[in-house]
Amino acid sequence: MLNTGSRLEGLNKAIGTRIAVSGDLAAKATGHRYRPVGSFVVKGRTGATEVLTPIDPDNARPEWEARYEAAFHAASSGSAEAAALFAALYEEKPDDPCVAFHHRRLVAGRTGTAIHMDEK
Repeated sequence: MLNTGSRLEGLNKAIGTRIAVSGDLAAKATGHRYRPVGSFVVKGRTGATEVLTPIDPDNARPEWEARYEAAFHAASSGSAEAAALFAALYEEKPDDPCVAFHHRRLVAGRTGTAIHMDEK
């Protein structure tokens, strides 16, 4: 568990977030809401870890979160629509780290939400 925490801490730099949690931890922390970032295979591991980031309840915008979820699910399913959905979100709020992360990936020609990290 500690090694997973260290890997998640390192992912924050790549994603641009301050807090990243595993799907296992998010499932146990039922008093919080999260949004998905992707399934990451980190250096030194073979299995993927579902990564999420918490939603700040003081700044939550249900309509925005629904649009993010739709874009994320489009990316997860490999839909060509994902690029346009994330581009629209990015145009509206380029400082959102998860939106910026996926927008960069899609513009670079990457697809899906399964991400293999070569660095720690």
